[in-house]
Amino acid sequence: VSPYGRPLALASNDSSESEVLPRRPPLEILYSDQTVQTASRTLQYRKRVPDQVTVITREEFENWPARDLDEVLGLVNGIVVRNDGLLGQNATAQIQGSKAQEVRVLVDGIPFNPTSTGGIADLSQIPLDIVEKIEIIKGASSSVWGSALGGVINIITKPVGRKTLPTAEGTFSWGEFGIQQNHGEVSGKAGDAGYYVFGSKAKAEGFRPNSKEFEDRAFLKGELPVGETVKTHASFGYSGSENGEFEFPLSNSHFRRKVYSRYGSAGLQWDPSDTWHHEAAYKISERRFRRDFRLLPNADLFRYTKARSFVQEVSTQSVWNLTENQTIVAGADVGVELLQSAIFQFLTTNGTTLSEVGKSNTRQGYFTNYQLTW
Repeated sequence: VSPYGRPLALASNDSSESEVLPRRPPLEILYSDQTVQTASRTLQYRKRVPDQVTVITREEFENWPARDLDEVLGLVNGIVVRNDGLLGQNATAQIQGSKAQEVRVLVDGIPFNPTSTGGIADLSQIPLDIVEKIEIIKGASSSVWGSALGGVINIITKPVGRKTLPTAEGTFSWGEFGIQQNHGEVSGKAGDAGYYVFGSKAKAEGFRPNSKEFEDRAFLKGELPVGETVKTHASFGYSGSENGEFEFPLSNSHFRRKVYSRYGSAGLQWDPSDTWHHEAAYKISERRFRRDFRLLPNADLFRYTKARSFVQEVSTQSVWNLTENQTIVAGADVGVELLQSAIFQFLTTNGTTLSEVGKSNTRQGYFTNYQLTW
């Protein structure tokens, strides 16, 4: 078996394992490589999933030679990752020869494919420190998540704390060229509410002019049960990076790039009986991009290009366990995306020019799955 992600077809067929998951499975089952939730949008034992799916847990990738999410995915068979190299620069994934825009990336179900990038997900905006499990569907069977001919990469974040006494972790590191990387996280429980908080900061002075790099990341997650049958949950993430891309001393030209991402969700899960599960969530995903270009030292030419993509989505789904071997999953995703872009230019000879574009589009997806196993 390859250490870089294990196909579900190789799962054990131990008949002693229950065929039906409990209504609220324990964390050791939910976050293990024995279950998947991406293939049919409901939690299943992996041995019952016919699709080509790969599961990678934190226990596995912590032992791999990888520091970022894109490096982990680059070690999975069938995935090609392209990285621009600098801190916070674009990192994209292709699955089995597909285009990058044909690969749908999700963080706890939150979409990460904005129109401002041509529908391409930027993996550099997702910190590896918050990841607990990665599920990858290869091929067109991922269409249950919409337009994803290449496949789906679903990032499942760390669980909230289950104990009143908080658990905390922090690292501090530094190196040549002014490199500093710091991160900290804490999880615990306050009353009935569980929480997980993460934050990190990195910077580098670089080895050439205009090569300073900065990166800030944060992630919050909380869960609160309401009675025996309802559980509410919410999460919010932020990632921002800034770096110098180019500088040409002969022409006094200077480039700088800034990217900021915000994403989050809030929802509830309702289990009125052992055979019926319902959930609904409101999700947002925003990406801001800006690139500056100027001629130095007198700034005879200054130009900036910026773009903003803001997605709002409402998702709902229901799961009915008709019998031990029959399950129906039905739901819908309805969203609106707002795209804004602008190009501003200043020339000492021609004055200023401004070009702006704004548009919005709606997206709707409906799905129904019937599962019969024996």
